[in-house]
Amino acid sequence: MATKKRTKKRQHQYGDAPADRTYHYTYQVSERKIAETGTPIKLKGRRGDWIFIRHTVRKDGSEWVDTLAPNGGGWFSVRPDQITKLAPVRRGRK
Repeated sequence: MATKKRTKKRQHQYGDAPADRTYHYTYQVSERKIAETGTPIKLKGRRGDWIFIRHTVRKDGSEWVDTLAPNGGGWFSVRPDQITKLAPVRRGRK
């Protein structure tokens, strides 16, 4: 029996945007620093390196940034003004 080819349900790994929202997978943290999906960032008043996922903008003008919590704690949404800087990339020993 032939196997059925699976079709993609979504265009992007983290889902497609509903009609009233726009997803951006990059975010300008400062003049020279741009966060892309998977980049560790620092949040004001929170411990750890959070992983940037996407910047969401609604048609009414409200916006937020979706992140992954440190140590795999799940999704967390914050306002863009809570992002302080990009976190240093941690590399192991060679």
